[in-house]
Amino acid sequence: MITVITSCYNSNPEHLRESINSILGQTYQDFEFLIADNGAGLNLKEFLAQFNDSRIKYIDNGGNIGPTKSYDNLAELAKGKYVALQDHDDISLPDRLEVEKQALDNEPKLMSVSGKIHIFGKYEKDDGEGMSPERVKEELIFWQPIKQPTFMKRKSFCKKYKYNPEFMIYDYEFWSRTRKVPHRILDKIVLKYRKSAGNSTKERAH
Repeated sequence: MITVITSCYNSNPEHLRESINSILGQTYQDFEFLIADNGAGLNLKEFLAQFNDSRIKYIDNGGNIGPTKSYDNLAELAKGKYVALQDHDDISLPDRLEVEKQALDNEPKLMSVSGKIHIFGKYEKDDGEGMSPERVKEELIFWQPIKQPTFMKRKSFCKKYKYNPEFMIYDYEFWSRTRKVPHRILDKIVLKYRKSAGNSTKERAH
């Protein structure tokens, strides 16, 4: 089973609905979906009840506790063998979970995988590059090639390595710190990343 985690902060209801539906419509259906109210800006519990899907689990953070603690808390609650991030306004392609799970199943030494993205909204373009674990380790010395919203990690990886809340660009610090842990970037677009004016730091905000 896969655990999908989403942290909601100042969420646009229509964008959130699209994001949730993109997970519920996956070709791989054996998952639980943990969605945290991290200052969502709407009645999230009532909103989620509309989907009438027992795989969706509402998590109340009691307010905005920051992105790092929210993600780490959700990973701790995960029952799945794998943990996948789904941002609250992005759209996963229908086979994302299946493709990422298969990659982890096929390579037991891999601790995490990610993929390429298609940026949409403010402008449209494909972004990212497939990389072997060896190349990812080398590239992380100089920059961060991993598209954070597309990752899937083994639960054991989540338990061993946590985010550091002292860093605003927490994903770069995390992947740099864990660069020797095998990670593959799939040569496939797995997610549509919503880009609009003023949201360039959206990953830092929730």
